Amino acid sequence: MAYTKLQKRVLGLLALASVFDGLAQGIMLLQESIARKALQASDTHIAIIGMLASATMLFSFIVSWFFAGRSKKKLIIGGYLFGRLVFVLAYLITQSWIFLVFLLLYHSLFAIQIPVFNSFYRQIFGVQRGKAFGLVRMVLIFFTMLASLTAGRILDLQPEAYRLLLSLIALFGLITYVILFRIESLIDYIPVPRPPLRALAASLKKIIANRPFIYFEVIFMVYGMAFMLCVPAVPIYLLRYLKLGYGEMSLAQGVIAQSAILLFTPFAGRVFDRLNIWKLGSFSFGALILYPLFFLVSYFFLSRNLAFVGLAFYSLGLTGVNMLWNLGAQSFSHNEGEAFLLQAFHVSLTGVRGLIGPLLGLWILSTLGLAWNFGISSILFLAAMFMSVQEGRKIQPTAAG
Repeated sequence: MAYTKLQKRVLGLLALASVFDGLAQGIMLLQESIARKALQASDTHIAIIGMLASATMLFSFIVSWFFAGRSKKKLIIGGYLFGRLVFVLAYLITQSWIFLVFLLLYHSLFAIQIPVFNSFYRQIFGVQRGKAFGLVRMVLIFFTMLASLTAGRILDLQPEAYRLLLSLIALFGLITYVILFRIESLIDYIPVPRPPLRALAASLKKIIANRPFIYFEVIFMVYGMAFMLCVPAVPIYLLRYLKLGYGEMSLAQGVIAQSAILLFTPFAGRVFDRLNIWKLGSFSFGALILYPLFFLVSYFFLSRNLAFVGLAFYSLGLTGVNMLWNLGAQSFSHNEGEAFLLQAFHVSLTGVRGLIGPLLGLWILSTLGLAWNFGISSILFLAAMFMSVQEGRKIQPTAAG
């Protein structure tokens, strides 16, 4: 099915927004490296960085609930001012705790950006949203890789340039959010009164009554805890034990960990549009089992190559998980407003596990050691795969609605 003129226009705008969003995210892939090498951050601060990246999504549902079915222009403007423009003050980042404050603002904006960005796919592309998402995601990953490699090379040559690089996020963010504002302007909303706060409980009750969606979230909670256990462990292992430099970290996290996502995301988008989402989940969680397993073996031999293989399986598994995480919740909805709320609820649960998982990972790492961290993570990925396989056997494939 060919795209309409409007769909082609929005697809081009989303791709352009992803170019500049990818440049910002590529710089931020080195956040742990900057914190450790330039600002002498402790293991606790490294864990907090991982926690901020997800825990800040906790309030996504409440913010999104007030804007479901309504124009999000004010949300986009306010989000940019507080979450990206602040980086014009990056010259103030001289200590790791100051960097954490900036990261808090940076990552908090994703609680708004992700539901808004993903709502465009259902509103504009309908049943072809997976294909559109895959194409746009490929652009995002390519420029994320490019920015990460470039930033890593610059920091190897001039370590003090990290503040200049971070200040560019304000510029890249401006272009991204101007484009998001433009796309939002293309959508016509039927004027509706702002819902009273007491209706929030009714919305939550309706979501909880959606049993297939809740089971989807249970599986994602198991997967997410496995993922979050690795959030502090992987950068600590790469930086402290393997002693990777900026350039090597950008190769590891900016290229190897993104390569399969870049290559296979368009294919994963087509699979998402056509197949039962549980099959995609089963494959993705299965591939992710090998991510911490290879890190476990690498730990015993202190092998960079084995760690890089683990990151390659991370990339392969995340190819499908990215589709499910960004679009999967919408498959359990019946209209645009419900889809937006389910996505926001899904993002908020990411905040829950993002608050708990990295701290649990740090506790395991500091009390039991890295080997236990990687081992427990593998078991949880295995459990998520098994649950997806069981659910896939019970539910027949249906067209995404």
